[in-house]
Amino acid sequence: MDKPLTVTYAAIDPGLGGGIALWNEGRITLHPMPEDQAELSDIIPFGCVVAIEKVPPFVGRLIPSSAAFKLGKSAGWVEGWSVGRQHRVLLVTPQQWQSRLGIPKGDRTQSQWKSALKAEASRRHPTAEGLTLKTADALLILEWMLTQPNLPI
Repeated sequence: MDKPLTVTYAAIDPGLGGGIALWNEGRITLHPMPEDQAELSDIIPFGCVVAIEKVPPFVGRLIPSSAAFKLGKSAGWVEGWSVGRQHRVLLVTPQQWQSRLGIPKGDRTQSQWKSALKAEASRRHPTAEGLTLKTADALLILEWMLTQPNLPI
């Protein structure tokens, strides 16, 4: 009898400050986003279901336009790479995955908000290895992904 196919789910927080969270057969692995995006092929197996954080069109007054451009370029590259590798792609906005966390952003700075998200990821997944500021969002995106009722397989 053939072994049933298993599906790997991947969540990607694009950009050099982001990360990747993978779920396969109940096991979660975390990786920082590689500097050379071509290395994604070494991390994410062929034919996954991938959730990619959708980059907002406006990132705020405090973020230079050059940084916004680099983030948009990186996100577009990751999305194109994912489709080219025959991954099923879900795009998720920060508001979508963050809304289920139950922690208000309030008047926190971006740095304080990122730290709060990492603390929440650590609270929800205390045994996750490799949890850092780079991988915390990806882990929380993965958690959001796995709760979707019509998750593609």
